[in-house]
Amino acid sequence: GDDPPPVGAGTVRATLAASTFGDGRDDAAPAIQRAIDSACAMGGGVVLLGAGTYRLRFPAGATSALRIACSNLVLRGAGSSGASQTRRFLDDPTNARAKSLLLVRPTSANATSGDASRPERRLVRDALTPTRTIFLEAVDGIAPGDVLTVRNSLTDAFRAAHRMNAAATGMGDFWPASAGTGLYYTRRVVSVDAAARSVTLDAPTRYPLEMRDNARAFEPSGLLSEVGVERLAVGMREHATSASGTPGPLGDSADDAFDTMGTAAYDVHASAAIRFDLTRDSWLVDVRTYAPTGNASGAHVLSLALFITDHAHRSTVDRCQFERPQYRGGGGNGYLFLVQGYDNVVTNSRAVNGRHNFIVSSATCSGN
Repeated sequence: GDDPPPVGAGTVRATLAASTFGDGRDDAAPAIQRAIDSACAMGGGVVLLGAGTYRLRFPAGATSALRIACSNLVLRGAGSSGASQTRRFLDDPTNARAKSLLLVRPTSANATSGDASRPERRLVRDALTPTRTIFLEAVDGIAPGDVLTVRNSLTDAFRAAHRMNAAATGMGDFWPASAGTGLYYTRRVVSVDAAARSVTLDAPTRYPLEMRDNARAFEPSGLLSEVGVERLAVGMREHATSASGTPGPLGDSADDAFDTMGTAAYDVHASAAIRFDLTRDSWLVDVRTYAPTGNASGAHVLSLALFITDHAHRSTVDRCQFERPQYRGGGGNGYLFLVQGYDNVVTNSRAVNGRHNFIVSSATCSGN
């Protein structure tokens, strides 16, 4: 899209005062979640957190301390730094494996294929260069304004052409077809030409999409859109890493311990401060990490800071600063800006002391 995200806009649906919830002692997660859910029930809006420190813990059985599961919702603080800072910190480090402080994800969605009500349409011409016009076997039922995903598959022919197979590498089959889903480009339909069986999209495709690789289009369902996180700081309580419980930096010393139960590395593996999944046209602006009081190691987060997953796209990340993951070991830990989706932009941002500070990597990654 051409328009910047509507940062600072929206109708305030709920305001949480620091004097009530931001004292840094009581668990504020239930109150914030109620405010988010209430705003969602009203069709969206802004949940405003006043300056203060909001302590969060994981609800029983939950994969996140907070979750946004609706479109058109903005979680906004009073500031990411200075006297007006809004801080949220996770105080549950031993229970953080594969969990998020904030998860932005719908309750259900289909981002990978069509179904009986939304059939897949095969391309009848290769799209070898970036293009806004695609030609399909059928265009009936497609109308301007619809959301359409154009994708291919990670076929044996694609893998061979890109030297991804055992014959090319001489090192085994590192990228089998079962390990990746192919490329995706989700767009809005601008116009439909029934006679030519063509569809014009609001933004071009990126990488070549060939009929050889089952290039096709379908209407995804359930993706969240217009979700924003603005003007706040996030931190995570460090994990005690020794038998005596004395806090200390995990660093790279426990590199391969992420799958060994009973270790700190196992407890924090794949945890994230903020995770966007199954979203489009959303944003993260003026967000920082910080070291909660008592973090002797100086850690800001346990492992990942921001994780934009493989089916999150057209996200804008602007004026963000993430620092100091406690665990920078193997298994994909210690990444600060991790982008696995497509058509996302990260700008005016800074990362400090990650295993990898900015990483763009996955089987669907394109157009970032």
